[in-house]
Amino acid sequence: MEKLVMLHLLESSVDNDKKSEVHNWTKSEVLLLIASYKEHQLEFLDENACKADVWSKVINHMTVTLAEHDLSPIDIKKCKTKMEALKRHYKGLKDNNKKSGNQKITWPYYDETEELFGEQPWIKPLSTAGSNIENTMDSEVINPPSKRQKKLADYCEQLLEEKKESCNSHTTSPRKNRCYKSINGCSKRAYRSCNTKTAKLIIFKTKQLIFLERACLHV
Repeated sequence: MEKLVMLHLLESSVDNDKKSEVHNWTKSEVLLLIASYKEHQLEFLDENACKADVWSKVINHMTVTLAEHDLSPIDIKKCKTKMEALKRHYKGLKDNNKKSGNQKITWPYYDETEELFGEQPWIKPLSTAGSNIENTMDSEVINPPSKRQKKLADYCEQLLEEKKESCNSHTTSPRKNRCYKSINGCSKRAYRSCNTKTAKLIIFKTKQLIFLERACLHV
């Protein structure tokens, strides 16, 4: 009897461990992961850089941002797994859409992953494209935006306004014009690529912040 109880406890422990390894990603979390990864993209491409250190920077950025909006942190293992899933899905979708006769498949994160990986050497067309592209992506729960996720979008908007004020006081008119043209083009891509209003707003504001920050830093 005691052996049966111990066996049951061990099985329960294993089940709990497996459940703890699963994370149901929201759109806002995926977009934050992509934006954080992109911030350190050049370091990831540097052969001499320690990838573990670069990933630590990505996770730190995500953790701080999530904490500011009362959202739970996501550990590095889950983030790495999710990024690999994004890469696989992007490559599979790219191969599928290049294959003549295949139905074009859309994806909310296509523009973002195209910017990250479109020029990478591992993006090569396959001789045949699979028809089960949906199976390359790990499970993702599409939940309605929570109050905390809306706060994250508001936070991005607030940062954007601060960047705009900074650019207005330090940049010349031609530079500002170039900056806003880039933002407008970026916003159109972001709105085409996302489905939910909150996710659109988050990626739109995040990209605006990146462009504005670059413009200000190079004055």
